[in-house]
Amino acid sequence: MALKLLQSFVSSVPILWCFSILLLLYQTSHKTALASTKLGRNETDGLALLSIKALITHDPMLITSSWNDSLHFCQWKGVLCGQRHLRVTGLNLESYNLAVSRVESRAEMGRLFRLRVLDVSINLLEGEIPENLSHCNNLRILSLDENKFIGNLPKELGSLSQLVTLAIQSNNLTRAIPGSFGNLSSLQGFMAEGNVLEGNIPGSLGLYIHDNSFGGVLLNSIANFSTQLQHLIVGNNKISGSIPPEIGNLVSLNNLDLAYNQMTGSIQTSIGRLHKLQSVAFAGNKLFGEIPSSIGNLTLLNMLGIEENNLQGNIPSTLGNCQGLLLLQLYGNNFSGSIPREVIGLSSLSISLDLSRNSLSGPLPQEVGNLRNLGLLNLSHNKLSREIPSSLSSCIRLQYLYLDNNSLKGVIPQSLESLRGIEELGLSYNSLSDEILKFLRSFSFLRKLDLSFNDFEGERYQQGRGSKMQAPFQFQEITSSMGEYLH
Repeated sequence: MALKLLQSFVSSVPILWCFSILLLLYQTSHKTALASTKLGRNETDGLALLSIKALITHDPMLITSSWNDSLHFCQWKGVLCGQRHLRVTGLNLESYNLAVSRVESRAEMGRLFRLRVLDVSINLLEGEIPENLSHCNNLRILSLDENKFIGNLPKELGSLSQLVTLAIQSNNLTRAIPGSFGNLSSLQGFMAEGNVLEGNIPGSLGLYIHDNSFGGVLLNSIANFSTQLQHLIVGNNKISGSIPPEIGNLVSLNNLDLAYNQMTGSIQTSIGRLHKLQSVAFAGNKLFGEIPSSIGNLTLLNMLGIEENNLQGNIPSTLGNCQGLLLLQLYGNNFSGSIPREVIGLSSLSISLDLSRNSLSGPLPQEVGNLRNLGLLNLSHNKLSREIPSSLSSCIRLQYLYLDNNSLKGVIPQSLESLRGIEELGLSYNSLSDEILKFLRSFSFLRKLDLSFNDFEGERYQQGRGSKMQAPFQFQEITSSMGEYLH
């Protein structure tokens, strides 16, 4: 409306109309210049990015080719900006095989003060991690993994109070984690495996630090851990002490890995409060006592590994409540009693069920036939007795079956011919009998076979290479597609 009035007024005065147009153009161009200055001349972030680019010596994917004056830096590849202030909030340079000439290029990242996400993982970056990254006090995610960083972790990074994820795995970092890292109150994941870090661990961290050289007692201060912690991965270190009851406070945990440390004591009943757990690994410690029945509360569990400890007592039947389990490994303990029907019949198991090297007794339950999707079943080195149940023939996906070193007797059910995918079969050191030649012909993928020290009957055999078989058995009558017989 205002423009129409202006046009009506000046239509009879051409000079005034021309002047008005010039004035309008000037105002428009002036506003555009101001906007341009606000958009493109607030160059703190842009200059920092150009400084980084200038020091990149290897950019095979030309990721920084767009980093020039033809585009605003918010449009450069790998750069994310906030919509309000047009400041750099994210820098994603993952997996570009970038290398730089000097440490200063990484130091320039410390000038990106609004940065929330920095991902330079899977590159060729070298030298020490720059301490002035602590200036990026808005950082939520810092991913430096799979580079060639050396030296220690800068203590200054402990001031990044908003940091949620810190990934430094697969570098060459050494020395201890700074005590200041205990101040990272928002941290939910700290991935540090594959370095040579050592010393004690600040108690308030959320951790992914397996495969290092940490020692000391980690879990005394577990009560200080964030209840938002989702992953506690500290396997393959030198951590000692016992699992405290307070572990039950970490109600957000999805993954708990304490494997291959020097931990003692028992598995706490409070673990049953961790309803979100999907995987538990306690293998290779010195844990004793019984598995608490409360473990059956972990209904989302898909992997449970407590092998190679000193656990004893019965295997809890409540494990049958964990109907999402894909892998269950309890071998190398002192479990006794019978195998619970609820466990041997857990139909979700598809990767491995390994209860070997215990003192389990009694018959193999008929419910074993529920393991229709299982790939590996190892019940060897126990005290199982009676006959092999015919229901085992329902486990048609079995590739590895080990029943050796038990007290099984009787004949092998003819129905086991249905296990045509078997690659390794161990039945030695039992009291099995009857003829086996016809039974074995159905196993066309068999690579390893041990039937030694049983009471099998059959034709006299010629000793196969590496064979330990004691029963009369003629290898030459078995189809050659069975491959070599080892053991």
